[in-house]
Amino acid sequence: MSQAPRRHVAHPPTQPAAPGYFISPLVLFGGGLLLVVLGFSAGVLVQGQLAGQPRPANPPASHPALSPAASQGGGPDRLALSQTIQQLQRHLEHAPEDHEASLQLGNALYDSERFAEAAVQYRLYLEAHPENPDVRTDLGTSLHRTGRNEDAVREFRKAIAYAPTHLNANYNLGVVLANELNDRAGAGAAWKRVLEIAPTSPQATQVRLSMPQLQPGR
Repeated sequence: MSQAPRRHVAHPPTQPAAPGYFISPLVLFGGGLLLVVLGFSAGVLVQGQLAGQPRPANPPASHPALSPAASQGGGPDRLALSQTIQQLQRHLEHAPEDHEASLQLGNALYDSERFAEAAVQYRLYLEAHPENPDVRTDLGTSLHRTGRNEDAVREFRKAIAYAPTHLNANYNLGVVLANELNDRAGAGAAWKRVLEIAPTSPQATQVRLSMPQLQPGR
């Protein structure tokens, strides 16, 4: 009925939005629901999304930064992403406890749509920083993209336990509950929190469009 977003979110006029990937909401298609999952990039809205971890503006020199360059098609530069992934993997072979590098690798893998591998790196980062709701939301989004929806819900709920007003975690939770697990009551509760947290956000706009689909008989 909606879908789950990733790291960065558009900033609502009245308050900052939580960073991270977020899932975009449901789209009606031929009488059915088309789940469209789109990604966010560090603080910049790409399309519809899931919430998660913001990337540092100036990462340490020892951590190769993700290239901001884009391909002619408007998507991520696949060659640059591949090079970044290889550099980070080599770095982590010699510095496996560099959790910030694990996070950067997770982000690069996510942007390369290698979601299962991204989830592994996000988990490594969370071993050292379990209370980071942005990365935990990105982990949930990665799990969602690999079809592990119940695990995704658990991660979104953990993120909310650490940060009850985390916009993308609440939004993504509603998306997965509605679209994948058919939990309309749970989805409605999560989306109502979105409307309370950031009523002018893009997520709130999508919630208003999607909420009627939660009514019985739809």
